[in-house]
Order: sequence, then structure tokens, then C-alpha cells
Amino acid sequence: ARLYKENNPFFIQKGFAMNFFKTHNIDTYGGPLVMLPKSDANIWQGCVDLKPEEHYSLACSQHNYLSVLAVEGVQTIILGDEPLPTFAVHKLDASEIFIFRAYWINDESHIDTHIKNIVDGHHKYQPLEETSIFINAIEWVIFDSAFTFKDKEDSIEVKFTHKNCLYKIQTYLYEASDISFLIHSFKYYNEL
Repeated sequence: ARLYKENNPFFIQKGFAMNFFKTHNIDTYGGPLVMLPKSDANIWQGCVDLKPEEHYSLACSQHNYLSVLAVEGVQTIILGDEPLPTFAVHKLDASEIFIFRAYWINDESHIDTHIKNIVDGHHKYQPLEETSIFINAIEWVIFDSAFTFKDKEDSIEVKFTHKNCLYKIQTYLYEASDISFLIHSFKYYNEL
């Protein structure tokens, strides 16, 4: 947790301590985002000719908010539904990771307060979807599924605290008067 505090520009704000580290935002050109282990990210082929067997076509064919697939034998997450601005939030106590996808934000000055409230009490919301994934690597990346990892324009890193275990993923909708997020919560579930 010390690393997050030292590198976190949001750690102290508005008179209270933040309990999270937030990455920068990434966007897509209209397709879904893909999330997979950084060590295996080069297997992602992106979009070449829009053929049905391409990885990008596979990503676009998913209809859930979040889908877990095996692509070339690699556990892969597709962030489907809509191409939304996306960022990751790591709790400083390393107990949970969140992927935030912004439907709309009217007032960015309150975004960290909303994130803190969500991180502190997201369990009060009814999940829209729930699944699990076997995590076998600590470092994962999220990028536009239309590109290969090598050719991507931007990415964000997600660092899990446990590997060779299951993480439960729950998807929530958070709406307030000035903000709306689709949130994916990753929580350590079971060691195998």
C-alpha cells in the first residue's frame, strides 16, 4: 500500500484521506476494451479485416457489460456494452480493484468524493452481473480491442495482489445527480 500512497496525487484532498489510487482515463474508437495479463497481451490480434474469427470481432460479439473468455488459452476480459471512458481504482489496502466506466460526468470537481463513497460502500448496490475469473498473473492491461497491444494508443495497468486464485467480479450501476458510472468490482475470492 505504501507505493500507492507515494504515487497517488489524490491521496489527500479536501481535508480527508483518500483510500484509493486512480489511474488515468482511456477511451476507444467505438469498440469494447480488452483486459488481459500483461505477459500475454501480445496474443491479442485486434482488427485487421473485420473477419468473424478475429479477436476484435469476438470482442464485439459479447453482449454483457463484462465477459470472461479464453482467447488462445489466455483468460481475457471484454468490457462490453458501450465504449465508455474508463479508469481503474485500486484500494490502498489492496483488498479490491474497481474498473470505473463513465456514462456521464457533469461536475468533475466531485469525482474523487464519489469514488471514495463507492469504494467505501459499493456493497449497498445490487449487482447487475456477477462472474468470476482465475487470475494467474499480477499485472494486467486494459486497451482498445481494435488494436494489438504493440500498436495500442493508450492503456492502463491493473495490479492484482493475489495470483493463481479466483476473483469475484460484480458489476454495478452508480448514479447521482452529477455523475453516472458502470463499475466492475474485483475481489479476491479463493486460492486454489
